Amino acid sequence: MSDLFHSLSLSLALLLLFPFFFFISIAAQSNDTNFPGCFSYNCKNITISYPFWRIDSETPTQYCGYPGFGINCSNNDGREIPIAYLGGDSYYVRNISYDPRWIALVDYDVSTVVPRDGCPRVRHNIDLEDMPFNFLGQNVNLSFHFNCTGVPYFAREIRCLSTPANKSFVHTLNSEPENFNWTEYSCHEEVVTTVFDVFGPRTTLENGFPDALSKGFELRWGRTEDCEKCEESGGRCGYNTNTREDMCFCSGGKTTTGHCNEHLNRPFEEFKLHRYLPLSLLQTLNAIAKSFSLLKSSSFIVIFLLVFDVEIRVLEVLTWKVQSNEEDERTSEFKETVVNVVIRHWRMMITGGWN
Repeated sequence: MSDLFHSLSLSLALLLLFPFFFFISIAAQSNDTNFPGCFSYNCKNITISYPFWRIDSETPTQYCGYPGFGINCSNNDGREIPIAYLGGDSYYVRNISYDPRWIALVDYDVSTVVPRDGCPRVRHNIDLEDMPFNFLGQNVNLSFHFNCTGVPYFAREIRCLSTPANKSFVHTLNSEPENFNWTEYSCHEEVVTTVFDVFGPRTTLENGFPDALSKGFELRWGRTEDCEKCEESGGRCGYNTNTREDMCFCSGGKTTTGHCNEHLNRPFEEFKLHRYLPLSLLQTLNAIAKSFSLLKSSSFIVIFLLVFDVEIRVLEVLTWKVQSNEEDERTSEFKETVVNVVIRHWRMMITGGWN
């Protein structure tokens, strides 16, 4: 299959030599991002957009976005406060970047949006569950211990949370000696959290942890497996809370429970093409051909020849691969399948039969 993608890449490279192909790509992208069922919101200058979605006061029957990516735009004394949730715990959304993709979060309990007396107190670990998040940037894991009988030498006491009988302290995770005996300190609670590494020669752990907590941490998100097919077809993933089914929001406002390329479903069903070709390959060919229907005749002829070359190269490589396997009894069926798909591809483009 590497030969297939190598051949396809060479042909596609030719297309990039033509400046008007850039116009086509922009036009196709603009059309694909027209999703009436997927709304964007602003909450305290934070844009809530796909794959994030806004949690309304009444739970919606469906949403466009990733499960668990809902953001609540709460109102606190006239101030909008965007709140996300990880493992059932609340986090203040400090910022979201969509390119590159990252979200900056602060534990709500120690954020600046919550009035406090200057002594922050973390109450839970960060639980990413099975969500597609990874920590981003230079981080450090802090371990907090509360209501202990003493303070070990490698830790720093949190004086504002300590009394003569009950001590609280913080240290970097795994800084304790191997086989350290924690039982002699009889701590009632331990909480581990991740923050930006703001510590250095002038910022010690003892005086720097409140600022580190208020800055929070950043997470990079990736694609979920359940949304892969929908997104590869140009759609946006969502969920219906009534039917408990995954949804795919397509350009133009249509929704399905699979993916958006219904005209590609027919070749799959009729010829079982998925046994030979990855979905992403046919989607690439389909998107190129569909975009070219926007051109006038003079440009169309040139592009027609180039894209036809792409599909012929693919046909040649795939046919050779199947023929080289003498034990494969589906060779003739395969050749007929690819030929029919290529013919149908261009017939639909020339006649404008895109649905």
